[in-house]
Amino acid sequence: MCNQMKNEQGNTIIVTMMIIATFAALISVAFDFTGAVDKNGKRAEAYQAAANIADGLVDQAFSFWKSASQNRGASGEITTADLKNTLSTYTPVSASVASNATGFYYTQDLTVGSDGFKKDFKITHIDGFGNDVTTSVSPAKTTGEDYLRPSIGLESGNRNFYYKAHVGVNVPVRDRGTTTVHVETNRYFVKRFKSPWGFAIFYNDNLELHPGPDMIINGWIHSNGTFYAAQNSVHMMGRVTFGNGMEGNYAPGDSRRISGGSSFPTTADIYNGGNDLVSGSSVSNGYLDNWTSTSPPSAGTQQKVIDISSSTFNTTDSNPNNDGFQEIIQVPDSNYTDPTEIGQQRYYNKSDILVEISGTTTPVVSVKVKDYVDANGYNVYKVDPDTTLASVFTPSQTVRDNRWGGNVDVTDVDVSQLTARSKLPTTDPLYIAGNKTVFVYDSRGTSTARKGIRLIRGATLPNGGLTFASQNPIYVQGDYNTGGTYTGTSRTPTTQPLSNASSNPDQTKNTITGVTQQPAAIIGDAITVLSNSWDDAKVNSSTTKVTNASRTTINSAFMTGNVSTTSSAYSGGAENFPRFLEDWSNIEFTYWGSMVEMFQSQQANQPWGKSNVYGAPKRRWNFDGRLVNNPPPGTPYLVSYSKTDGRWFLQ
Repeated sequence: MCNQMKNEQGNTIIVTMMIIATFAALISVAFDFTGAVDKNGKRAEAYQAAANIADGLVDQAFSFWKSASQNRGASGEITTADLKNTLSTYTPVSASVASNATGFYYTQDLTVGSDGFKKDFKITHIDGFGNDVTTSVSPAKTTGEDYLRPSIGLESGNRNFYYKAHVGVNVPVRDRGTTTVHVETNRYFVKRFKSPWGFAIFYNDNLELHPGPDMIINGWIHSNGTFYAAQNSVHMMGRVTFGNGMEGNYAPGDSRRISGGSSFPTTADIYNGGNDLVSGSSVSNGYLDNWTSTSPPSAGTQQKVIDISSSTFNTTDSNPNNDGFQEIIQVPDSNYTDPTEIGQQRYYNKSDILVEISGTTTPVVSVKVKDYVDANGYNVYKVDPDTTLASVFTPSQTVRDNRWGGNVDVTDVDVSQLTARSKLPTTDPLYIAGNKTVFVYDSRGTSTARKGIRLIRGATLPNGGLTFASQNPIYVQGDYNTGGTYTGTSRTPTTQPLSNASSNPDQTKNTITGVTQQPAAIIGDAITVLSNSWDDAKVNSSTTKVTNASRTTINSAFMTGNVSTTSSAYSGGAENFPRFLEDWSNIEFTYWGSMVEMFQSQQANQPWGKSNVYGAPKRRWNFDGRLVNNPPPGTPYLVSYSKTDGRWFLQ
């Protein structure tokens, strides 16, 4: 019995000791686990602090990169010198995450590396796979600076420039001595160039569309303001959006406006049915040929087509160089500051040929050509070494403009001469390279002094395209950019496209067979179309509208002004965006391009609605998507800057 009791007591002691040992082990593990959790928690805190700091530094780097890129303008490239200049004023911030008296504290290393950059972050250009490209520069540098060549991507024909920003951050782990957490964060910076020619019709202001004769519009129609449509004769064949609503009504101030208005959707007559102008078949939704209950006109964001901030404009100060988007076609007043953001978009500063017509009695033609581009991205001009180039421009011609109320003194521009010179051998002294932008203006022109520019014999353009811009109203006589040819000095092409056929004209055949149209743009205070039948001798002898306009085709982007509707006059609407001065009754006007209204006309600002001005044509208007992928020379791109949403960390 005694031995049995001793054995039981011994076993109890052993079990107790084992339990105590187990608890001790568990307590030790608990302490170790708590320590590990504490260690990992502090490391996680340090990691989060480093990540937050790195994100902040990337935002700062984005600000400097954007500033350098904006200073470089539309060239799309920034140099190491550009970045060094912006970084020279860089005052880094301190960042901390304090949880005790010491907290986490990180100060950027201000040491400047041999490359001139603060070594705590860098911005590099990348190739299409995201790899840094630092060992070669193509094309070879010519200014003694290393170009940060970005990766260039195309998106619907628009150029995108990609850069990679890299930031490295070290943050100490709290209560862990010299232990630190290292985080590297990377994000892509994107500089996007967007063409303005992405619309069939774009209005920076309210858009009114009330045609009389049937009208077909193919392509995207957009108004940054309110879209007013109150006729059943317009066939919108593409996307329709608006920034501030749409009404099946006339605009406020228009005497035809229906009291109370009518917001879309509506039961107004314009939605009650009609015939498809293409097929001739009846359609249930009226003039909205391809719209269904699931694809009506829709609200859209306001579109920006020229890279000038609205805050840059100021109509209340004394500076005449910052009054609105019309500045892009204006000659700046040298007595006042020309804001860089506006100056870089001025055609006066970026054209290849600069032509001024001046003089008090006898008009003088002054021609200058581009010499080089200065540090601000502006062209610097020299007097034209080919003195015979002035013969392309003939002032003191007369156009009878009954909307303006009388004769207009115009300068004729013989486009065929520019085209012929562009096709000469490059060694010929009369050679003019293709891909030209021409700014031609009569400096004597005002809203009361009637001066204008007229483009004649423009059926064939130089290879690579041609852009004409002017602060004056522009008249376009006859076919333009169709590939037609002329005999002698005639202004009517002897060869014309099938869109001008005497019977069954085909608007899809808008060039001579086998001819590829060139990228073209016409940009001015107003644009008036004169048909192939226009004859100055006949027109100027009468104050009544010209009879018997003939079929005419124009292939060009238009950017011009408008005259707003008032209580006494209708604007003329988008149907009269290109103006007319002839009787086009039952005659087709075929247009392929992109119509952009950006501002109010400053010189040709007479209201629409006078008698004996014109008879409306059959409008056959088509959006030319090729202008996006292959824009005309000197296109005023919209530039936007963004950071990619995604970012990645390396630890």
